[in-house]
Amino acid sequence: MRLLSIPSPRAPSPRAPRKLVAGEASWGQWTGVKIHGAGVSTIFLLYLCLESPSAILILGGLISIPTYLMLGALEGRRSPLYFSPLSFYFFWYSVGLGPSAIYMGNIASTGQWIAFSPPTVPPDDVAMGYLIFLAGSFALHAGLQWLRPIGSEDAVPSRLTLRGGRLGWLILLWAIGLWSVWSPEWVIPLGAPGRIFQWAPIAALSAFALTPRAKLGLSRSSFTFVLGTGTTGLFAANLMSYSKSYIMFSLIPLLWLFVVHRSLRRWLPIMGFAFVAFYLFVVAPIVMTARLSPLRPNESPAEHLANTFDVWRSEGIQFASNSYFGDQIDAFLMRQFDPIAVSFIIGEVKTYGLQLGSTAAYAAYAFIPRILWPEKPAVTRGAWFAYYVGFAPSEEESTMSLGITATGELYWNFGVAGVVVGMFTLGCLMGLLWRMAGADPRGNPLYMLLYVITMLSMVNMSEAVTVLVTVAVAFLTFKAAFIALSLLRRPDRRPHVVFTT
Repeated sequence: MRLLSIPSPRAPSPRAPRKLVAGEASWGQWTGVKIHGAGVSTIFLLYLCLESPSAILILGGLISIPTYLMLGALEGRRSPLYFSPLSFYFFWYSVGLGPSAIYMGNIASTGQWIAFSPPTVPPDDVAMGYLIFLAGSFALHAGLQWLRPIGSEDAVPSRLTLRGGRLGWLILLWAIGLWSVWSPEWVIPLGAPGRIFQWAPIAALSAFALTPRAKLGLSRSSFTFVLGTGTTGLFAANLMSYSKSYIMFSLIPLLWLFVVHRSLRRWLPIMGFAFVAFYLFVVAPIVMTARLSPLRPNESPAEHLANTFDVWRSEGIQFASNSYFGDQIDAFLMRQFDPIAVSFIIGEVKTYGLQLGSTAAYAAYAFIPRILWPEKPAVTRGAWFAYYVGFAPSEEESTMSLGITATGELYWNFGVAGVVVGMFTLGCLMGLLWRMAGADPRGNPLYMLLYVITMLSMVNMSEAVTVLVTVAVAFLTFKAAFIALSLLRRPDRRPHVVFTT
């Protein structure tokens, strides 16, 4: 008896296009923004009426959970791939701005200050940081909605133009990406453009998983074997990142496959439970334990994580212990609460005032390629911020990266007005990338790579300037590549293979 099978191409499940009536496109374009704005406005009104920070966090979390899940579902339904930059963003933050906020509110209700690495943050600042982050989230959504691809998701069915040799190109893109992760010395001199290669494996594997196997000329067993091998290689490579989120991103192509195909969706609850358990009780404790001990001579990050896992396993963790499960869930909810960085910065602004761009001074050299300036200082500020808050003795000795968040860096420098304007601008830039990638980029590996970069950058905004650099470099790099390819492309008179999903 088969418990799991890849859907047969003979039984497609097309999504019939829906015709738009007059005026509906304009109204529907901003419906999600209106729902988002209504949810955020309600939380702000509660803040004006209530004086309890814990009540604001708890009620805000209770409102954010259905709001962000609804927005994620609406965006997913209108996207040919279900996961889009917006739907993925809303599903991601339905946890960080929902259950995590409720958890923080429960701590605040006891009168305790909230821990942020070594320093602690008063509940009033945590509530204010939460509101500022919500405002930034809404501004990001509005900016992205303004310039995103509109209409194609609903007006016409998704189309793919497939030519011979696509499987070979996907495997090549996957292999180049893995090489850039395992041996980054050849992409480091390229600077920010070189980081594009590190997103290539997940983009190639996602395109493979979302393309019907008949179009790739593969049997069910061959498709499953290639997908499993690609996922294993991607997971092994992402161990080099030392990042919990990057390690879990390795599973996105597999999850995406199950989301897109109706016949596999019945397995999503089991898969979701397995992923959550894997993260909470294996990935998170292993990575955090590994970060607390330095690398041995000639030991790679992946080897260090593997050795830490062996030690961790040999110590016989008591999985049946209620305290172990509770501690991991508590740690997860605290890690997902990105507004805590903004809350800490609120205290810094009260003490030292706005920085007016001083903490973002690295933007002056961020666009200079490292091949022209080999000694260029690090652009990302995660290690520096970890040192700043007291988590590491120095920036050079820091074994972790602590995100300021784009909202936090904008507030630190320019206050609330800077958050609204800055996040709206970043949203516009993200919308331009999404529009360049298209609503359904599976037919071209380069467009799929740009789509994945846009989608994952939405939930990886560790600093405002870093996001700005990433978006600008991606736009210029892919624009140049598409222009070059259009000039080199020869007319193809063969009939195109088109299918709908």
